[in-house]
Amino acid sequence: MISRRTSRWVVKVFFLLLSVTLLMAGPLPEWILRAAQPGKGFLKEVILIPVWMVKWMPAISPLSFLSSLEAHKGDRLIFLWIFPALMLLLIFVHKGRFFCRWICPLGTIYETTCLKNMKTHLLKKRISGYLFWGIVFSSAVGFPIFLIFDPLSTFTRVNLLLEGSVTLASIVPGLILPIFILLGLFQPMIWCAKICPLGHMVDFFMRSDEKYTQKFKHDRREIVTGIILAIPAFFLLRKNPFAGKETYPVLPPGAGDKETFSALCSRCYACVNVCPTRILTVDFPKDCDMGRWFEPEMNAYKGTCQESCNNCTQVCPTGAIRKLSFEDKHKTQIGIAEVLKEKCIGWLEKDHCVVCIEFCPYKAIDDKASESGYPRPVVNPEICRGCGICQNACPVRDNGRAIVVGGISKQKLLT
Repeated sequence: MISRRTSRWVVKVFFLLLSVTLLMAGPLPEWILRAAQPGKGFLKEVILIPVWMVKWMPAISPLSFLSSLEAHKGDRLIFLWIFPALMLLLIFVHKGRFFCRWICPLGTIYETTCLKNMKTHLLKKRISGYLFWGIVFSSAVGFPIFLIFDPLSTFTRVNLLLEGSVTLASIVPGLILPIFILLGLFQPMIWCAKICPLGHMVDFFMRSDEKYTQKFKHDRREIVTGIILAIPAFFLLRKNPFAGKETYPVLPPGAGDKETFSALCSRCYACVNVCPTRILTVDFPKDCDMGRWFEPEMNAYKGTCQESCNNCTQVCPTGAIRKLSFEDKHKTQIGIAEVLKEKCIGWLEKDHCVVCIEFCPYKAIDDKASESGYPRPVVNPEICRGCGICQNACPVRDNGRAIVVGGISKQKLLT
């Protein structure tokens, strides 16, 4: 007869392999394409697993559910966003740490690496409660930056460490997993036992004889710390004192405006993982509000937003990116291109260059000839979608492009 321990490990390994497999939903990851033999460019078009399945892991996270609850107030479809997380919460209430011991892929990885360890005590005090209440209150005020510690979203981010779209900002949350694997060699299960905010949430909601009023009283120190972390951070860090003129990021189609997107984005990077051109990247530019740190944004230097793709609109687990049909995606204006006349070859009358005009799929760039006959590109802001194709194709390479896409205050559908 199979022992309970053996059964538990069979189940744990199954869910770990399932979670790893789901990371490959949509276009094949760059690390697989790089490993393939040269000349197999067709693999870039291969999709073995439906795109939307990449959001399975972050979608069930109750921490993401808490962060998006306030922002979804009044949304008729809110139940669709919160249903997976509610199911997991019910498991917490009735089964306690069953999810942690049997299902959580991150817990499986940490437990595997802790089979042999030095059994030291690097961290004696539990700080999971402080992180949990910090996430709750920071998310409530629309500043969910502490969600980088959500373990289920952390697992989804690991893929970025192997992708060509990795940036310094994506490495910061992405390194959480390898760092605690290393620390687990010294103190077994240090993440699960001392730090995991989801683990604290399990302990808080699990069925017990203790009333919730007593639980809040027991957590009062963590709750006060969470308020101290969240509220002042919102007012002090929401506006970057070192930022200049306010700029708007070029957000994925369906993101709406930057305030709503910032309040809903859990930094799981599912949208970045499924972007076939890698135009979606992660950054924390110095000239922006700190609430935008670690958020995915469009970077037309790295890729373009293809007409035939709506992958990112299918995978967002919190609704930060609304699902768009191909037709609506084609009509959505996410930014507006601007010609930098001091760099443009045509405006400087150095040569006849119409690359941006030829590449624009929406005919949003007109040809305005100079008196000398040089074609000068002029963007029509009423037609431009902000797809970045013109910027990516621009032949000017000296200190940036001669045409760049800037964000807008709120995305809108063009007729």
